[in-house]
Amino acid sequence: MRLGFMAWFILNQGPRGNSPRMDGWFDIAWSFGCYLLPLAVAELYFRAERAGPTMQRAVAGVLASGALLSALGVFGAWRMMWGPHL
Repeated sequence: MRLGFMAWFILNQGPRGNSPRMDGWFDIAWSFGCYLLPLAVAELYFRAERAGPTMQRAVAGVLASGALLSALGVFGAWRMMWGPHL
């Protein structure tokens, strides 16, 4: 959940759709999405194993995009949460 928030903050250059009480539209959407999105990607992956090469390439792109967003989230978490305390 934290990585998704940090990637969102970096991509939007601030907390857009977020509130201090965690009841903004993005807060609510991401509280479900942080569980549902990985399940959907896993389902795509398992279906791509049995599909043709076009589907496999598309899922590889989805996985690569997810890896880049995760890396962005890790960088944001380090920069905004953990780095200042070192």
